[in-house]
Amino acid sequence: MSRTIGNTTTYASYDYRGNMTQGMDGSTYTYDAQNRLTQATRNGVTMSFAYDGLNRQVRRVVTGGPNPGSFYSVWDGWDLIEEYQRINGNWTVTSAYVYGASGLIAATYNGQVYFHFQDASGSTSHLTDANGVLREWYRYDLQGAPMFYDANNNQLSASAFGVRHLFTGQQWYPELGLYDLRNRFYSPDLGRFLQPDPVGFSGDATNLYRYCGNNAVTRSDPNGEAMQNLKAEGGDYTRGDALDYGYWGGDGTATISFGPLGAPTFDWTGEEL
Repeated sequence: MSRTIGNTTTYASYDYRGNMTQGMDGSTYTYDAQNRLTQATRNGVTMSFAYDGLNRQVRRVVTGGPNPGSFYSVWDGWDLIEEYQRINGNWTVTSAYVYGASGLIAATYNGQVYFHFQDASGSTSHLTDANGVLREWYRYDLQGAPMFYDANNNQLSASAFGVRHLFTGQQWYPELGLYDLRNRFYSPDLGRFLQPDPVGFSGDATNLYRYCGNNAVTRSDPNGEAMQNLKAEGGDYTRGDALDYGYWGGDGTATISFGPLGAPTFDWTGEEL
């Protein structure tokens, strides 16, 4: 695989199992015998990962960059519920998470409580403090790369609170430019996974690497094994009414309320009534 920008062409390299070992941005990757990413290096930052028997990432060690250290993750099924960091020889809780039927509801970052709000795709859209005051909000490009904004709409280079549950609620590692989709790592820059699909062509009958059949807008792949469609909840809305907008995924229904709308009445086809 190659990419040409101007007169410069860069190439990606793969091992004999089909795992990307060098990205087109110079990143390097190492894997274990089960094709799990064990080490990644990008722009002077190296992350090393360890896993349990269910492929859940339980430890990561970061060297270089602004936030080096050793981190340990505690899981409830596939929900990350706590993270510890080794500080001065002791394990200290740095974040904890509470989930509802449709995703992450609240989190503590460095001892402070914050609430997460999602859009219809399950992606985190807003973060408020315990009093409901907006602290950050987020946008994404078509492949899921995040953009960060403070409460005054100033764009940030990264979340000031260390928020990682972002596109479709999955964990983002800004140092690597990758999402951890549980069984594989995904690069929104490429729109592809680093590893081939662990379930083979049962997940995508035509391509082992592409994300959601090249349609990240109406599909998701929370486990890195098989895409699923997101189905819009239809209906009409009228000026002054609150709008509930839901999508169904594999884990249930998420309904997001947008509040009163100051617009004429439309149906879902976009036609004014």
